[in-house]
Formats: sequence, structure tokens, C-alpha cells
Amino acid sequence: MRTLQLATVAAGFLLQCHRNLGCGQGIGETVGDSTPNIEAVGANAREGEALLSAGHVLAGRYRIGRRIGRGGMGEVYVATHINTGLIVACKVLLPELSRRSEFLRRFQAEARAVAALRHPGIVRVTDFDHDGDLHFLIMEKLEGESLTDRIRSAAPLPIPFVLRVGIDLCEAISVAHEHSPRIIHRDLKPDNVFLATEGTRQDVVKILDFGIAKLIDSELAPKNTVTSTGFLAGTPFYMAPEQMVNSKDVDERVDIYAIGVILFQALTGVTPYQADSLAELVLKIHSEPPQDLRKLRPDVSQELADTISRALVRERELRLPSAAKLGLALQACLEGRPVCLAPVPTWIPLLETNPFGQPVSQVQTGPLGRQRLRKRWYVLLGSIVVLITAAALVLLGRAPVRSLPAVPVVAAPPVAPAPSPTVQAPAAVASPLPAPAAGVAPGPAPPAAQPGEATRRHAAGRSRQGAPGKLAEPNAGGERPQFHE
Repeated sequence: MRTLQLATVAAGFLLQCHRNLGCGQGIGETVGDSTPNIEAVGANAREGEALLSAGHVLAGRYRIGRRIGRGGMGEVYVATHINTGLIVACKVLLPELSRRSEFLRRFQAEARAVAALRHPGIVRVTDFDHDGDLHFLIMEKLEGESLTDRIRSAAPLPIPFVLRVGIDLCEAISVAHEHSPRIIHRDLKPDNVFLATEGTRQDVVKILDFGIAKLIDSELAPKNTVTSTGFLAGTPFYMAPEQMVNSKDVDERVDIYAIGVILFQALTGVTPYQADSLAELVLKIHSEPPQDLRKLRPDVSQELADTISRALVRERELRLPSAAKLGLALQACLEGRPVCLAPVPTWIPLLETNPFGQPVSQVQTGPLGRQRLRKRWYVLLGSIVVLITAAALVLLGRAPVRSLPAVPVVAAPPVAPAPSPTVQAPAAVASPLPAPAAGVAPGPAPPAAQPGEATRRHAAGRSRQGAPGKLAEPNAGGERPQFHE
């Protein structure tokens, strides 16, 4: 039953990937021996023909330079504002997405919301417009490198550096989560974490690409979510389990899960789950615990390992509830203070092997996990009972009805009326009492019963009043006297 559920999840997720207009990368290439390539698109997409050529003037204001990136939603160029000379980054949506009116409405609503965010850890959005069928977004141009490049070149990264990056990430994303309307990024990954250089400051954390963010608690939020556009919201290695199953049913905790994966990878050089295919990755995330962080990086403290584990809990109800609390826990780890967190939920085996024949697949427990496990058994047993009942009804309905042979009806002969019975009076009612002893005079004999009078039971002769063995006579009203002690 569990295997069937996991296979269904994987099939649904793969179908979303197939429908994704810009996915194209499968599970990605590997960096070194085991680190997955976390680029948004593969090399083939980067080598494709650019949407705009260098020197093109967009909307009469921005002169396009070289292309610096391409993703599932569009391409990013270096551009220069003609009037001010300001160098900016220009993200141009793919034409197939620009032709979707619902997608454009969502894109514009999110662009307004992200432009309203004011935090040094979030890249600034300064403008968005369109030039004919080309819709674009203008952002500040950053100097530096992405966390992806840093992990590739120097992983595993120093623990204090990783903690500072995590604290800055939590602080910046909390601003988006607490903004009105609240904004969920849904695609946090090292490629969207930029380590910028600003004057003399190095490695200033900047969150990029809110392009598939989700607005909640707002009338600006579109009625149809990202799945209705056929676009896969997120990158598989960093997607929370609930986001894989249903990207409509997500909240701030998907970003917390992604930050946990980023910290794990920065500390170890690998993601918590390793897989050779997308289907295997989905099944592992839904059926097995992540790798043990301290086995991969022994110098990591138990407090930090527990903090990251709480961010990676599969059941979102047991995950850390907010990025702010995750940031406070990371700050305590950086300062060497104790971290006050609930125990990390344990895991118990559910399947002996997974569909790939690998060791025990497991399911997370704890109070909520055990309750859900019981519910699954109840549902399974109830389904079996319903199926058996339905099968029995079908079989009974199809069973042939045997016709019984006709039985001849024989008329009964007329019966003569029976004569009225005549009750013969008994000669005498024998006394149930034993015979008197010798020398004692016997009492008077009981009177004979009248013709037609029903014979009295011999127990009535045991009267406690009057002579022994003699029935009480009725009084003048026809009633027998009441006997009392």
C-alpha cells in the first residue's frame, strides 16, 4: 500500500516535470563525485539562441548587453538605462509564458509585491514593463558569485561562514514571510543565494529570483496557482515533500525546508538525499530519513545538527514554524549557547525494501506520525471491508435463482363441528396432606366439586386459614376471602 502511494507521488511529480515548459534538466548533472548540479537549466539551454541581441533597446529605456543567465521562466541580461547610465539586470520572460494572460497577471502582482520589499538581503526590483510581446523585470545588478559557485569551489565550507549565511537568509526571508501580503519564495537554492560584494563588504547575502513566489492572504493572489500554468514550482533537491505532492498547498515552511537543505549542502558538499534519477529522489524524500549530518561532517555540533534536522522534518507540522525561529537557533549555535528545541522526531521502518530493492524505507513518527500511521491502517482496513462487501453483493446479485417444483394443491375434506365437551366432575379431590397418624381423628372430607366447575389446583388446599385440606368458600359477593398472616 505504501509502495503504491509513493509510486503515485513519483508519477504525479514526473508528469509535472514533463509539462514544465522550462524544466529540461532532469535531475541535473553531478559536480565532482556526488554534488548535484543545482543550476536551473542544463548546458543545452544556456547554449541556445538568445531572445535579444546586444544593443537592442527595450521599451525605449534599456540598452541590452550580454546575456548572463537563462532559467525556466526567462533570460537575464546586463542592461544600461539610457537616461541615467545605471547598469541593471533585466529579466525577460519567455515568449510562451508572456502569451498566457493568467500567468502575466500573477507575474505583475508578484512583481509589485517584491518591489515593495525593502531589505538589504533581498535583491531590489526597480521596474517592470513590456515592449510589445516581451515582458521584462528590472533588478539591481550585483557583483560577486552565487553560493553554487562557492560550494563547487570550496565545499565543505567553514561552519562559522555557513552559520552567518543561514542567519542572513532567515532574516531576509522572514521579511517576505511577514510582509503584507505574505510572500513565499518556493525556489530557494544555492543558485538563488548570491554572495555580493558591496564596496569593502564581502559575501553580502542576497536572495534572488522571486519569479515563482506565491502570494498569500491577499486579493492580489491569482485564483489559479502555478500548477494551473503547467509550470513546476521549485527545484527537486530543495523542494519540501508537500510541495512535491501539491504545490497549491504550501506555506512558509517550504522555504524553511529549503534553507535546511542549503545549510546541509554547504556543510557537507552534498544534499541530504542522493539519487540517480528523479523518480528515485522523490521516493527517497517521501520514504527515508535524510543522511546523518554528523557522519558526513563530524566537527558539526549536535545542536547544529539537530537544528538542521528540525528544518528537514518531512511532516511540516513538526518542522520549525518560522524562519525567524530557525535564525535564532542558528545564532545560538554560532555563539555557542544551548539551543532549546523539541526533540527531533524518530523514524520507524514501514517497508522492508523500497521499489528499488534498497534497505528499509522508513516513515517518520512522533505523536503526529503515529496518529497518521494509525489512520492509514484504519483507511486500509476500511477499504478492504468495503471491497469485500461490494464483491459479495455483486456475486449474490449474479447468482441464479432456482425455481422450485410446483406442489399440487389438494382440497381438504370438510371437517364436522366438534361436539361441546362435557366436563365430568371428579369423584373427590384427594388431600395432598399425609394421612394422620394413628390415634388422631381425621378431619371432615372435602366437598365434591359442582358439575361444570373447574377443578381447583391441589395447591389451594394448602390454605393457612381454616381446616387443613379444605378449600376456602366464596363469600356472598362471589369473591374468595383474602388470606393474611
